[in-house]
Amino acid sequence: MGMLFAVAGCGPGAKAPPPKAPPKPPPVLQQPLTVNTTGGDATIRSNGPARAILYHIRWKDAALQVSDNGPFAGTMNGVTGEFYERGAIACEFSADHASANKDEDLLVLTGHARAYSPTQKATLSCDKLEWHAKEKVVKAFGHIEIAGVYDLLGLDEVWAKSDLSYLATPAMFKKP
Repeated sequence: MGMLFAVAGCGPGAKAPPPKAPPKPPPVLQQPLTVNTTGGDATIRSNGPARAILYHIRWKDAALQVSDNGPFAGTMNGVTGEFYERGAIACEFSADHASANKDEDLLVLTGHARAYSPTQKATLSCDKLEWHAKEKVVKAFGHIEIAGVYDLLGLDEVWAKSDLSYLATPAMFKKP
């Protein structure tokens, strides 16, 4: 007596579930770590795919906030550096102090803050200077002096294009 076997199916077999991603390891640093350093420098880049240079900074001493993703903020003393736009130096800067916040792409210079535009041959000096790297705008506050093409004194607040080719009060500023 023979046996008869039949195999039947309604279609292709069920797809195997996609493999699960390995679990993300826990952070090494449970909270940011402050690292004190002497003489150093950093090149800060945008988060976009092009990773464009936003600014380069050198310092005499600093206290940097570090997480698993590297430095994200810090305070520095005795700083010099350059603001960048479209891969080229827009302005050179110097100040007694600086604070940086990578999440906001903001660099704040205080104490004898100065920006010099090689293309405009203009110097902007003030008490506090902010470089808003995402917007490519320089904002100056307190005891502002502009020497070069413009020669202005005594203003309390001025906004400028990254290379100082366009300056205006905040109410009048429109990025060209």
